[in-house]
This record gives sequence, C-alpha cells and structure tokens, in this order.
Amino acid sequence: MFKIRKEKPSISKLDTMPITNVIGQGMNFEGNISGENIIKIDGNITGNIDVKNGLILSENGVITGDITSENVIVYGKINGNICAKELLLKKSAVVNGNIETTTLEIEMGGKYNGLLKMPEIASPKKLENTKLHTA
Repeated sequence: MFKIRKEKPSISKLDTMPITNVIGQGMNFEGNISGENIIKIDGNITGNIDVKNGLILSENGVITGDITSENVIVYGKINGNICAKELLLKKSAVVNGNIETTTLEIEMGGKYNGLLKMPEIASPKKLENTKLHTA
C-alpha cells in the first residue's frame, strides 16, 4: 500500500565519500580537467572542470574557470560559472559567476555574486558567460 522511497545521499555526504583525485595546497594547475570520480582541490586551478561525481573546493582552493558536476561543495573561491545538480556553498565560500542548479544551499556567511537559474531538471550544458551590470 505504501511505497518506501530511498532517498539519495545528500550533498553534504560528499565530504565523507572516498576521494581518489586531489590537487594539493600550494599546487598551481593550468588547463581543463575532466573525469568521472570525485576531485578535491586545495590548490589553484585556471581552467574549466567537468567531473561527473563531484567536486570539493577547500578553503585554500581557488578556481578560475567554469565547473560542471553532479555535486559541488565550495569552501574556497570560484571565479566562473557553476552548473551542478546539487550545490553547497559553505560559510567561507566566495563565488563570482552564474549558477545553474536544482538544489542550492548557502551557509550563513557564504558569498555569491551572479545570476541564478534553478530549473526543475539541471541542464547538462554549461552556462553561458553572462556579464553582470553593476551600479
């Protein structure tokens, strides 16, 4: 009579999943990154990132480029657009760019400057770079 729905793991559990790819603190990387597995970034990236399962940007991490992933947790700074199914901005996060996501959580203190699009189903395409008008 009743159906039991299995809930998908919340994005906050991304922090507890095994991470096989790490760009360490003090590392600088220029170029695009793509792959399937979760990646944690503690260093500086200049380039676009397209990873399927998830991305964690630590407090010391800085990304200058666009991000596409199912799940994204941001503690650090992003100068670029984010397209993700689920996005969590922690209190230390700073995002300067546009966001497209179906689920967005921003902790008190997290900063976001850009346009937000929240479709019912996240588009797999990357956001177009839209210039923001400031007064």
